[in-house]
Amino acid sequence: MNGQNGIQLQMNFHGDSGANRFRDQVRSADFSILFEVPAPSADADLSAAVARTAPIAEFAASCKEFPCSLAITDADPDYKSFPLIDFASALIPENRDSHVLYLSGRGKEEETISGFFAQCRLEGFRNVVCVSGKPSLKKKNERVFESIKMLRMNQESDFQLFTGTTVNPYKYEICTTLAQSFKFAKKIGAGASFGVVQFGWDAAKLQEISWQIIRAGRSIPLFARLMLLSPSVAVDLCSGRYPGIRFSKDFQNAIRSEMQHSTAQFLAAQWRRFQLHAAGARFLGYSGLQIGGVESLAAAKTAYQRILDAFAEFSDYKDWLDAVKDYYSQMDIVPYPWRYYLFDNLLTEGGTAEEANVSKSQIPEPASGERFRYNLAKKLFAKADRHPASERRLTKKLVVSCKGCGKCRLPQSLFFCPEACPLGFCNGPCGEVDISGKCFLGDRECVHSARLRMAVSLRDYAFSEDVIV
Repeated sequence: MNGQNGIQLQMNFHGDSGANRFRDQVRSADFSILFEVPAPSADADLSAAVARTAPIAEFAASCKEFPCSLAITDADPDYKSFPLIDFASALIPENRDSHVLYLSGRGKEEETISGFFAQCRLEGFRNVVCVSGKPSLKKKNERVFESIKMLRMNQESDFQLFTGTTVNPYKYEICTTLAQSFKFAKKIGAGASFGVVQFGWDAAKLQEISWQIIRAGRSIPLFARLMLLSPSVAVDLCSGRYPGIRFSKDFQNAIRSEMQHSTAQFLAAQWRRFQLHAAGARFLGYSGLQIGGVESLAAAKTAYQRILDAFAEFSDYKDWLDAVKDYYSQMDIVPYPWRYYLFDNLLTEGGTAEEANVSKSQIPEPASGERFRYNLAKKLFAKADRHPASERRLTKKLVVSCKGCGKCRLPQSLFFCPEACPLGFCNGPCGEVDISGKCFLGDRECVHSARLRMAVSLRDYAFSEDVIV
């Protein structure tokens, strides 16, 4: 502080004044569109990669009807990508606070995360979506730095970024559905200021997650992520190559049937589906869209125009709802036999979160063996977090299948060893858990579903919703 004039001097990089256009438009409820573009592979020529993507960035900046910007993501985890901030800095020379960067925790340590946040602040990027990361097909057991811990790190920093998170609500088994939403609530509590709802075509699930966080008193702005389906992406989706995304047989058959037509007819079918769900997100109260699969300027322009056309076509909620019901009248998009929804009156005229009817479905009771194991572990390890992790490790291994970590957290996790999750997730499931409730890395139930059953049986919801391990 200058003692003579009372003026505090501040460092100012790239002309940054602390303004944040993206944050301001989200908070002011301006419906926004994010075009998703991946960072190039590590061996790509940077100037060529920037030249390919720059027209999309320029188009986004020129859009008048709705604010548009980029969501820059990591590339496929099985192929090393170019450093994300280096690519983003070369691509976006100004107005960096208008765009969003994705930070993946796959294969990263706390020091790397801290460095990413620091570089964002230095380079003028103000908006980050913290994600666990797309699963690696080559390194399935690669450790992951949880997104919830990234959010907490940012929350506790002196200079906070505007952070978002993701959630996959397209689950249809009761424990899996609730475990996903509870973890989403934890992420909000850890500092997430907006959410991106991962890819899927079930509008009822879009409304379900929105209503749930409203009723829990944790409502934040939400973006619906939609994918532009090319024939190759459609094949991968139908073959189950994307963990955590499971389409019904009817839906798979419909896509396969569309692929038998000409490319133009196939794309026409995808664009119609895209329009219905883009309009639906707006009617369901979402703050915007994130459009994946944008590989060219032409695709970005077409997507934007289709969104405008859809908004013009559907004048009110009833018109849109009638169109959706008619479109899916011959197709069951719910993957049988899993059919769980948290609310009974989703996608109804006049329905509100406050008046929503909660499903009467019951969460299964823990098996007798699970309850015995819990009671024994509670008696033996009630203070395990206060002692060295190696203490009584053999007993822990026999009772709770201890995997041998450096800090015991059993008392904070209902005496389920957090390391039982192959990815090391302590605070809830990943978005890739199978629709049946099984871990995508093996033929066994997700440990977080088992823990949820125990929490409900004990009426102990603190771990599920609030406690960050």
